[in-house]
Amino acid sequence: MAEERAERDYRVPVLLLLGVLILAFSSFSPEPEHQASLYYLVPGQDGGKAEILRVPKGASQEQVSQATLPPGALAISPDMSCDAAPPEITQLFNLPLPVNQADQESLMLLPGIGPKLAARIIAFREEQGPITGPDDFIRVKGIGPKLTARLSPLLCFAPAEKKL
Repeated sequence: MAEERAERDYRVPVLLLLGVLILAFSSFSPEPEHQASLYYLVPGQDGGKAEILRVPKGASQEQVSQATLPPGALAISPDMSCDAAPPEITQLFNLPLPVNQADQESLMLLPGIGPKLAARIIAFREEQGPITGPDDFIRVKGIGPKLTARLSPLLCFAPAEKKL
């Protein structure tokens, strides 16, 4: 009788060896540089779009001096006033959205706000004036108490100022 040779499955040991090699050699790879930065909002020239300027946090005072920062540059921080931040950057920096300055696209970034509801918010603003708080916000057709309660921490109700 011919002996049947059992075929061995080498997939598991090969995968284990590959995993060990990856773990062993990953300790030799250089660590990425985690560099904190300061961000500044620079107003656009001649009414153009505002830009964001990044300065490494460890930069010397000479690098952050007025020579590198254009006049009118505003430091972006969590405690900056609501009306100072353009709606386009609020989500990027985890700032509340200024509902009286936001365009339709910015409003649609909020959870539960689609194109129709964003258009209603803008129409309400244009007809009734600035939205001064949650009590005004709830008066927009299609926005109820639950949505207002969910969105209130994500919004600020500062009056619309001139844009940068």
